[in-house]
Parts: sequence; C-alpha cells; structure tokens
Amino acid sequence: MVIKGEVEKNDWLDTDGSFFIKLVGVSESQGKFSTVVQFIFEVLDDSENEGKQVTGMSSKRVTPDNKTSQWLSALDPNFEFEIGKEFDFESFVGKVCRGLVAESSGDGGRTYYNIVKMRALKPEESKKLKTVDEKVEKKEPEKETKKLETEAKPSKVDDDD
Repeated sequence: MVIKGEVEKNDWLDTDGSFFIKLVGVSESQGKFSTVVQFIFEVLDDSENEGKQVTGMSSKRVTPDNKTSQWLSALDPNFEFEIGKEFDFESFVGKVCRGLVAESSGDGGRTYYNIVKMRALKPEESKKLKTVDEKVEKKEPEKETKKLETEAKPSKVDDDD
C-alpha cells in the first residue's frame, strides 16, 4: 500500500527560521527514484508558529552519511546504526530536535515550507523543554481532579441532607 501526501502552502511562516520541532508522524510513498519517508513535525516554540505542522522528505534507505541518518541522529542521538539491522521509523515519533525550516518553490509556482536540516538538542535546550512539559503535565491532572471534586460535592451534600 502506498500512502500519498500532498504538499500545500503554509502561510504561517514569513521567513526562514529554526524551531524546536517534535516528530508527530511518518508516512511512506514512492518517489521518482526510490521509496521516501515523509516526516511530519509540529513546531513547539512558544511563538505564533507553535502547533503548526511542517514536513520533510528523505530516502527510506539509511546509510552512514545520508540525510536520513542525520535526521534520525538528530531525533535520537543514542540511536545505533548497524548495517543490516531493521528498525521502525515510527519509533522516533514523539522525539524532539531543532529544525531549520526553509521556503521552497514547487511546480506551478507554489510556495511551501519544509525541514531542510536538523540537529540534536543541546543539554540546556532539553532542560528547557522538560520544564515546559512538566508544567503542562502538572496542570492537566489538576484540572481533572478539581472537576471530579466539584462533580462529587453536590451528591455528597444531597446524601447528607
């Protein structure tokens, strides 16, 4: 089965830039010469671009120095490349790195934005993102607990009367 994707214009990015990006999905399709993998990222930066998606295409083949291996190393610096070893591209979903987004022109004069380079996070960047994630995780359960407590109080009051 071939999963085809369509590149569409994203008006949200005015200039080229570098962002914290999280891999949220991968898909496979047949390119002109070989099978390619489309990487789908979400921008994590606390900016007007946060939550927007941007994509990047790369060969399904992984060799020590090609773009695919560079991207996988950026997503997971501990990933070990062994010749002949199989792995699942989806195992990288959820990983975060720094990505350079560039404007490109396609057929028919379409303009779109995609990932052109990626690098692993620096230690201080990882700490910053973990702090943000911890705050988000702590806030969400509190809201649920308060909601449950609020819903439970009226029934307790009714039982006590």
